[in-house]
Amino acid sequence: MSSQGAISATSKYAAEFLGTFMLTFIVGLNITETEQVTGFGPIAIGCALMVLVYAFGPISGGHLNPAVTFSVLLQEKLTPQGEEGTQWTEALKYMIAQCAGGSLAGVATGLMVGFEHRGAAAAPEDLALFVSAPLCEFLYTFLLCFVVLNVAVEHASFGRDQPQEKKSPPAGYGVAIGFVIIAAKGAAPLSGAVLNPAVTLGINFMGPSWKSLFMPIYIAAQLAAGFAATTALHIVRPASTNHFLGKSSKLTQIAIKIESMLDPEDCSEFIGTFFICLTISLNGMIAINPGAIWSIGTCFMVVIYALGPISGGLFNPALTLAFCARWYGTGGGFGPEKLCDPAKDGLKSQKEWVKYSLSQFAGAAAGTGMTTLIYMVTGRWPVPSVGPQCIQPVVPGTDCDRHTLGQAFFAECFGTFLLCYVVLAIAGVSNPLKEYAPFCVGSCIIAAGYSFGAISGGLLNPAVTLCNSIGSLGFLTSTAPYLYLSAQLLGGLIAAAVFRLLTHPHEVVSGEPDELSQRLTQGDTA
Repeated sequence: MSSQGAISATSKYAAEFLGTFMLTFIVGLNITETEQVTGFGPIAIGCALMVLVYAFGPISGGHLNPAVTFSVLLQEKLTPQGEEGTQWTEALKYMIAQCAGGSLAGVATGLMVGFEHRGAAAAPEDLALFVSAPLCEFLYTFLLCFVVLNVAVEHASFGRDQPQEKKSPPAGYGVAIGFVIIAAKGAAPLSGAVLNPAVTLGINFMGPSWKSLFMPIYIAAQLAAGFAATTALHIVRPASTNHFLGKSSKLTQIAIKIESMLDPEDCSEFIGTFFICLTISLNGMIAINPGAIWSIGTCFMVVIYALGPISGGLFNPALTLAFCARWYGTGGGFGPEKLCDPAKDGLKSQKEWVKYSLSQFAGAAAGTGMTTLIYMVTGRWPVPSVGPQCIQPVVPGTDCDRHTLGQAFFAECFGTFLLCYVVLAIAGVSNPLKEYAPFCVGSCIIAAGYSFGAISGGLLNPAVTLCNSIGSLGFLTSTAPYLYLSAQLLGGLIAAAVFRLLTHPHEVVSGEPDELSQRLTQGDTA
């Protein structure tokens, strides 16, 4: 059996070129042909990125995106080629290969479908979105780079005092990275959700127009997102800064010291809930939006893949309540300084429950506020309202017969019960589901969203409900938000009761060792 040789520099650059070419080619075809017919273009592109990351990841890292390469460079995780090489020169070569692949793919797409598709430029459809579109590019490129760093670069880094292990990325890393594109579907009508400087460049080769003026603005926003993602990584995974200590500039040392003052678990819950609420709100602002539930479900998947090993990846006060009820009196939990049995250490453990919930509500408020800011310039500033949905599909903006508040209450209660029970059953047990846990939770959101969403909207999250009702002023004019909140919290409690009393009493043992509970995090949920 022959031994495996080292991967050459040519192989790496060829992988980045070919991968970015194929990705941009698929993007170009979808925004000119398929997307206009089905509305599922982001799903096709997300699946394409997923398989390309799996195909080229073992060779070059599967960046296929200069913003990702930039964030990995800032984390000092690029391997330079040759004795004279540096990480900056290696990053430049990666970016040249990526931009060349994207540009050639843009020309190839133009030759295939015609260069008359000038509307395919990476730019907002409406000039009124000249601020909102780059902002959307920044936000979801940040999410993409942040997920890459968490699942494929620093996946073994946790607390600063914990030794960093040498281990392979979780099997679902390609799913997490690729599905960010699907999660960004709500931003597509605003900016196109390009999230990639090489693709931005390639799309403009399909048919240059005045919209090409947005190209440098988009690229700047995307690269800035790569920088911000690295900063956020240092906050949620303090061990990711260990290799900077003692050898970096004074400015870097100051930045690391400031980042270390923030709580990783609370920031994890904030960031995850922010993107979930942002994704829900952005999708809700689109009148006709096939595949919106897929966008929301995959958003759950990617943030759990990235942040689940840090805080448990709850992002939902009802789920937080369910876990507290599940662990009550057992001494179990996600580990020291994390969510655990509220009766274990008195005020200390109760404080974690409060901190998790407040972080989730704050993240949801920020997500709703960001949606309001994005749409404010269009005159459509309110976020989607909270309340029963129309019985039959109607033209958006017209009156319709709606489901009753009672029906909506039970839909939210049962939907939240389904979500909370599934998470307890796969993550709150002694032998938790590992590689497929985020995929399972996101799929549960998709199932519940399509099943209950037509009745109540399928929010299933008190943080999202409260912040959307405040953003739309519904909490002043309707009782629906209060009924939704009570239904969701009740669903979480019922899930914990069923888990403890009916299906999993064998898992509820007084004095559960912390070591057992820590298996839910520290990499096992990813």
